[in-house]
Amino acid sequence: MFGTSAGLAVAFFDWSDDSTGLFMVGVTLVLLGSLAATGTVAAALRHRSESGPA
Repeated sequence: MFGTSAGLAVAFFDWSDDSTGLFMVGVTLVLLGSLAATGTVAAALRHRSESGPA
C-alpha cells in the first residue's frame, strides 16, 4: 500500500520545476491523498474477502 503512494509522490516530486519550494505542499498532498485512497480500497477489499463470495 505504501509503495504505490511513495511511487506517486516521487513521480510528482520529479515532475515539478517550481523554484519556490511550494511544490512540497503538493507532494505532501499527493502522498496523503494516495495513502487515503489506497487504504480505503484495501480496507474495502479486505472486508469483501472476509465476507465470502457473493
